[in-house]
Amino acid sequence: MAPGDANDPADDVRLIPFLFADGGGTCAFDYGESEEGTFGYPATDRIYAYYPADSYDAFEAAYAAEVEGAPENCYPTGSESALLDFTEGERPIQGQVFADYGRDGVPDGVLPGTGTVIQMYTTDPPPSTSEPSAPHVDLALTVGPNPSVGDAVARFTLASSGPVTVRVVDVLGREVAVLSQGARSAGTHALPLPSALAAGIYAVEVRTPTATASRMLTVIR
Repeated sequence: MAPGDANDPADDVRLIPFLFADGGGTCAFDYGESEEGTFGYPATDRIYAYYPADSYDAFEAAYAAEVEGAPENCYPTGSESALLDFTEGERPIQGQVFADYGRDGVPDGVLPGTGTVIQMYTTDPPPSTSEPSAPHVDLALTVGPNPSVGDAVARFTLASSGPVTVRVVDVLGREVAVLSQGARSAGTHALPLPSALAAGIYAVEVRTPTATASRMLTVIR
């Protein structure tokens, strides 16, 4: 699935989230301290997410009683070991934070509101066969450095030659830039991203006649 495409719920995977709070306890989602020096803006505590060992429903049913009986419904306190028992140990999302850029680049100190939906796009298949996703073995893509201050490079590898389109889209799926469009030979190619990209979150997308790959990129200024 690429940014802007209609979602196919058949390959959706619900991950088990973890909050790594810089202060205030494991259940206090707030602006942290360690990330703010990197972004130059207030940034939230870190969020990680793991694949469930069985399924998210099984985790939720088994874990509900533990949460209900814990102080302030926060369990475990100070450790993630109990939660890890419900996972298979792999975490496709790690160190995710949300920066308070605010309007016109002026932070307003307001956290994302209750009910905010964050969509994560990936071409990586889940390891569990009970929640399948089709991998594209003929196309690989990396984008870095990430976060970037304007010097990011998209590197993609093709198993065979053919027409390729490489573009940058914003979080709403709107096209921001076309990096390449036309025939490419088999092998690895590197394309610099536009240095004038405004601060924000983008997806770099590579399309061939048989596969699509995308990677998210955060640009900071």
